[in-house]
Amino acid sequence: MRKDLKSDSSALAAPIETKTTYALISDAARQLDDRAAKKTDAYKLQSGARRVLACLTVRDGVSQLDLIRATHLKAPTISLIVQKMEHDGLISRKTDDLDMRLTRVYLTDKGRNVNADVCAAVADLENDILCDFSDAEKEQLHDLLVRLYRNLENSAEA
Repeated sequence: MRKDLKSDSSALAAPIETKTTYALISDAARQLDDRAAKKTDAYKLQSGARRVLACLTVRDGVSQLDLIRATHLKAPTISLIVQKMEHDGLISRKTDDLDMRLTRVYLTDKGRNVNADVCAAVADLENDILCDFSDAEKEQLHDLLVRLYRNLENSAEA
């Protein structure tokens, strides 16, 4: 008789207290991404598409190269994501008026609506996972993650 795979995999996992910082961050990021995908399942958005939506919300009308830099995804990945998002009516691509060689990516009204729903779902997720943190702990965690991110960016430049 076959055992439940979940119980088998948890038996192989190291106790959480013994994991390295790298393993904890990596595992937590993977779990967060999986849960965000479940909360936004109705839109069938992959992780990269959620990142593109977020980027375009901050600054609409960017080039695909700008999206590559902002999302840290590879060019072929961004190309596929943009094609699918355009097909799904979430974005549109338009040639730049000043430089005809450049194509800019814009959110459509549908894309803005989907992004609002995704942001609400992610905010709910964030509230769920930080429910037993004090406001001071939430702020401290945020500050530590900002420092971690900056250190990663600085070490990549070296």
